[in-house]
Amino acid sequence: SLFTSSLTARLFTIIRHPLDRAVASYEQYLQQNSDQNVVMTLDEYIDSPEFVQNWMTRFLTGKFYSPLQKEDIVLSGSIL
Repeated sequence: SLFTSSLTARLFTIIRHPLDRAVASYEQYLQQNSDQNVVMTLDEYIDSPEFVQNWMTRFLTGKFYSPLQKEDIVLSGSIL
């Protein structure tokens, strides 16, 4: 058994592979903008402002728009 009375969990985390997340985000972006005939490759999307780099780090540190620093990466790692 994964958990017993002496081995309990306080937190359970599922982390998605960054490439899988990027592709899903791209597909969602295309779907949401299908009425506007948006034509953008995955590479163009990743380089565009529409794509959020380091989403999990930004979410955990609350820094959605400002540049990330090394301390932010360390902090997000300690949170996980």
